[in-house]
Amino acid sequence: MKRRASWLALVFASLLGVGCAGKVAQKGNSADALHYTLQLGYGYLENGQYDVALEKFQRALELDKASSEAYLGMAETYARIGQRAKAEEYYRRAIALAKNPGAAHNNYGAFLCAQGKARAAESEFLAALADPTYKTPAFAYTNAAICIRKLPDLAKAKAYLDQAIEIDPRFAQAWRERASVAFEEGHYAAARAYLDRYHQLSAPGRDSLSLAYRIELAAGNTAAAEHLAVRMKKEYGDDAF
Repeated sequence: MKRRASWLALVFASLLGVGCAGKVAQKGNSADALHYTLQLGYGYLENGQYDVALEKFQRALELDKASSEAYLGMAETYARIGQRAKAEEYYRRAIALAKNPGAAHNNYGAFLCAQGKARAAESEFLAALADPTYKTPAFAYTNAAICIRKLPDLAKAKAYLDQAIEIDPRFAQAWRERASVAFEEGHYAAARAYLDRYHQLSAPGRDSLSLAYRIELAAGNTAAAEHLAVRMKKEYGDDAF
């Protein structure tokens, strides 16, 4: 799976909240020190500074050996650097220790999906959804759809995406994935409509413009397809496709 940075941002926001690092550091007690250290760890992780991220998460565990957030950070970091066994170990610890395990289940599901374990990943996404405190269910539904589609199971993927859209009509990625499924089924008018909705919520990028091009080409709208091809080549060069 892609879009790891966006997953981390959602996990970080749901687990820790958004706060001012400077103010947190000045408070001085152990809970605030832990929070600040985790902020740093996730920041370094998103920036690709994996060695430093691991140091911060290890420091967080020294502050609180039962910190689910720190174990999750360790898991994400090890996943990024390809140490799968360690990543899986830390994901499981994060889930076991979490009072509200939805985010940890979701991220573990993403990890399993990346290993080609679609059914196991689906179970983790459903476990995330079973957590009543989980703040981004549309995210887990969309992740489940992306993963289960690889089997392929288009019917279930569509059902998950429709649930994501129903829960949060402004969750852009669900519309993008729904457009892709409709395109794969040959429903080009529906695919165009879903993608138009996505573009109302999110700026067009190479991926979505490429899908738009393929929709128009398959639908026989050569003028629209050529217009998109010119735009993509202008914006992204010869490797636009």
